[in-house]
Amino acid sequence: IGALLALWRDGRRADLWRNPLALLFALLMAWGTVSFQWALHPDDTLTLARSLVLLFIAILALIAAARGLDEAAKRTLGMLVAAAMALGTLLLAIEEASGVWLSRMLHEWQHGNMVVSGGVLDRGLTVTVLFGFVAAIGLARRGWLLPGFAAMLPPLFVSFFANSHSARIAAAAGIGIFILVWFAGPWLVR
Repeated sequence: IGALLALWRDGRRADLWRNPLALLFALLMAWGTVSFQWALHPDDTLTLARSLVLLFIAILALIAAARGLDEAAKRTLGMLVAAAMALGTLLLAIEEASGVWLSRMLHEWQHGNMVVSGGVLDRGLTVTVLFGFVAAIGLARRGWLLPGFAAMLPPLFVSFFANSHSARIAAAAGIGIFILVWFAGPWLVR
């Protein structure tokens, strides 16, 4: 919301749509909305489509707002995002190593005695693994090669030992995309 307000205040509303991702997101939103017709649970599909619309608009707003930052603010933002990723990876590692102790405790506190499986970490692990590759490419492109490669190692390590097939698939996809972007990135952007 803050990014949208900043774009509105600065008269940069059109920047939201001046992004190659906007077309991809629009196609995904259209697909998600149309797919309710053949879905087993149409109401759930429409709810998910609505969530994706909001998520995609938020992503586009953050990207557009970040483009307007000066270099010092971009560095600060980058460090804060890296610190958040490191903290998130650490928490996921602790949760995985403890057999989802914290998740069990929170579910028990909120809902009484409830069985919680390690699957509760799937989404967090998957996003963290994928984000590790994004961070690695971003840091390496700025000339910080060693920190770039170091950024993707902890999430990969946690996903390797986690009981999450989604995180392992994300790691395999991330490695492939990382190699593609690293070697063919400049050619793909032309």
